Amino acid sequence: MTMTTEELIAEIERLDAAATSGPWKASGAGADSWVFTADGRRFDIGDRLYHPENDANAHLIASYRTLAVEAAKRLRELQASHEAVMSAVATENFEVLQTLGKALGYSPLSDFPEIYGPGEVPLDAVMTWEHTPLTIAEEAARRLKADEMSRAILGGQG
Repeated sequence: MTMTTEELIAEIERLDAAATSGPWKASGAGADSWVFTADGRRFDIGDRLYHPENDANAHLIASYRTLAVEAAKRLRELQASHEAVMSAVATENFEVLQTLGKALGYSPLSDFPEIYGPGEVPLDAVMTWEHTPLTIAEEAARRLKADEMSRAILGGQG
């Protein structure tokens, strides 16, 4: 089962809340490896037979107790930051579309009551259709170029 980022964070936080507080520490080597919780409890790692990976497993478990919680915290912070950036980009994109759409003479959204209800968009907003900031800027550039050519043909009259 693949978890979403939000599900992963929630699961780490759920496990953290249910477990003994960290940080945990690892000790021992080989057959006798342990994890010690912050309150001093000890958990044996391995099967009491010498296995070189027992010590590594103990260190892994102890480290994950703290690292997973820190990773979830940082991931949540990154998500919040990402959402703030995306919101700012969306706002700026809307403002660019509206500024250029008004300059290009696009129709006001109030001409399309079947699409947008009252209060859904600013009263002075215009319909920019399927444009992105790039495509509407390209249209504005084409129109500017055409206007320049017209003025040049007319000899500066216009």
